[in-house]
Amino acid sequence: MNRYADFIHRFETTGDWGQNPWFLDPDFEDMWGKDWIRLGLPREKRVLANESLKKIFPPDVVMGMKEDPRKWYGNVISLFGGITFPSHIVNLIDLGVDTALTHPWADRAVLRRLQHRQSHYDTAFEIAVHAGLLRSGAIVERVPEAPPEKRHDFNIHFHGFNYEIEVKLTGSPDLDRLARDLHSRLDATVLTVPGLHLVLRGSELLADMSWDDPAAVDAAVPEILEAYSEAAKLIRSIGKPGHYPTGKWGFIEATPGPVHGSVEDQMLPDLPEEKQARRVIRKVRDGLDQFSGLNHGVLVVGLYKSAQPDDVKRLILNDIDIDMARTLAKKCVMIVLCDQYVQWKAGFMAPERFPVFYAFSPLLVRQLHTREMELAVAASSTHWAKSTRMDWQKPGHISTRLSSSRPTQTLWSLGSKQWKPGETMTFSFDGLPNARRGRD
Repeated sequence: MNRYADFIHRFETTGDWGQNPWFLDPDFEDMWGKDWIRLGLPREKRVLANESLKKIFPPDVVMGMKEDPRKWYGNVISLFGGITFPSHIVNLIDLGVDTALTHPWADRAVLRRLQHRQSHYDTAFEIAVHAGLLRSGAIVERVPEAPPEKRHDFNIHFHGFNYEIEVKLTGSPDLDRLARDLHSRLDATVLTVPGLHLVLRGSELLADMSWDDPAAVDAAVPEILEAYSEAAKLIRSIGKPGHYPTGKWGFIEATPGPVHGSVEDQMLPDLPEEKQARRVIRKVRDGLDQFSGLNHGVLVVGLYKSAQPDDVKRLILNDIDIDMARTLAKKCVMIVLCDQYVQWKAGFMAPERFPVFYAFSPLLVRQLHTREMELAVAASSTHWAKSTRMDWQKPGHISTRLSSSRPTQTLWSLGSKQWKPGETMTFSFDGLPNARRGRD
């Protein structure tokens, strides 16, 4: 039985991905070894991660996910192997390395949140912060959950001081999953028009819905695809460039294009940066409410392309009134915004990753202590690199702004042909796709 057939068999029958996992197979080291190193995941770390992940996703849990799509965390399937790449499971391997330190299986509530799609990413980020604090030498105690009461996540002792830590992930993994699912559905929908390049543009309504309620957009996907499909039929019958509405969902922009046609997917548009930052502020306000006030509070926020950090800081400081300032003076001494910069290089299938952070006091008149900056470094550092502080823009300087935009994807039609049984077809492509070339 070849490797791919074995992957299908185990996925369908046992749910056991831990038998000779592909990411530890020596046969793959020559192929992917340099990419794993570039990701900060040499073999010894992957061995460690494998043992942890087997405790988080045992066969019975995987089979339960398979039976109930609401529980399904899509990248788990990549643990089985088949046609996959290191980038498909890098977040899971990172989680495995971090959980080897934090032992989430000792807390049933935390383990369940890791195993459920809707709470997986938030919990994984909590664990990453937990692991970073432990690596710095901090004494960390997870605060037990007690619904409906809202509590902060951790009590810690760091450099002789006690702190309360609350962790919030503001990026929308559900939105990213929705974008991938929608694009995969587009692959099966014939939208190309010979001689034209079609850009599928979403409306502001669709952008707002996708950020605020991805589940509602998920339910509306058949209606959305039908609207764009009908517009594509109209374009095909007219055969001319122009703007073609798709009802409340947006429009298709048609311009002269390749002979067989192409389609660019921008159906889930990015919100303006101001709106992105204001959505982050909601999470910040929610996090501030979860401190008890018994010790200094530190709010750790994972941005990861959800907004520009300088916009978030500006809005936080602008929104703080006198009453809120009094509350913050007692409850929160620092906000840490975590992000990541990636660098692509020719010859590699994975990027090099650099964790970065932005730390500030929510009170404009208060400067951070040295120990607080050290705590910010600890909370934002990863198993593969120490986090780097990003300074705020100063007069006469140009700041480096991390991308908060979702990359677009384009489908190219290569024409059509009917094939007879036994006939074969060979493809050859010269060069790299434009999107990849631009990152090298």
